[in-house]
Amino acid sequence: MAILYRSDAPRAAAWSQFFAKHAPDLDFRVWPDAGNLDEIEYLIAWQAPREFLTSLPRLKVLFSSGAGVDHVDLSAVPDHVPLVRMVEPGIIDGMVEYVSLAVLAVHRDFFDYVEAQASREWNPLEVPPASSRTIGVMGMGVLGRAVLERLRS
Repeated sequence: MAILYRSDAPRAAAWSQFFAKHAPDLDFRVWPDAGNLDEIEYLIAWQAPREFLTSLPRLKVLFSSGAGVDHVDLSAVPDHVPLVRMVEPGIIDGMVEYVSLAVLAVHRDFFDYVEAQASREWNPLEVPPASSRTIGVMGMGVLGRAVLERLRS
């Protein structure tokens, strides 16, 4: 049995350290050093292309390391393989920060000010109250609810 991590490289070291500390007896591998793919039973991935999934004959579970599972082509996942959406505080906090940044940038006309700065102009813009803005969030799952909770204030 082996677990393969095939997601963003910067986080691979953290995953490796976690498994080494908390589950040193498990065979944890990081892509592209996957070894024999016939031994992989658990896959942690952001993207799981169809051709890659078919190269894992013993796959038992696919864990999505992204902020959801919308990006996964479900038709490519074998019927017997469950898809597990992992949610951990870092993903939630990161998404809330990212969306908050984007909403505030639009609300406070950040892009207009950047353009004015490049033109060496200063034209203060009127900012309507935040309560007069409407925000749309696609999906009311864990991430959507966390974003709206933060933006409510």
